[in-house]
Amino acid sequence: MKGKEVAYQSQPCEVDQATAKTWESQSYAPPPNSELWRVHNAIQATRRRDQQLRAANASGVSAFTGSSVGQCDAAKRTRDASLDATRPRQGHSIESLRSWDSYVADACK
Repeated sequence: MKGKEVAYQSQPCEVDQATAKTWESQSYAPPPNSELWRVHNAIQATRRRDQQLRAANASGVSAFTGSSVGQCDAAKRTRDASLDATRPRQGHSIESLRSWDSYVADACK
């Protein structure tokens, strides 16, 4: 190499070449097999969970039924359905709306 060209090499420079900079390299040890399997299993579990969520989402069923997220979503759907069913016929009082909001807030805790 001549001039300002850069060369990376693992062997020493030839006799007529000057070394501009050197540094120690780090030795690399691949991760142990147990770590590779742990990562593989975590990825597979995530893929299975994602597939279940997509399937549940496509069918319109909450995948979180029984959890706080599922209870919260169910309370919101119940509130919205009730309000939508009665809205064309009558207005809703502030007390009624607050009651529904409290119902949703309790479910979402």
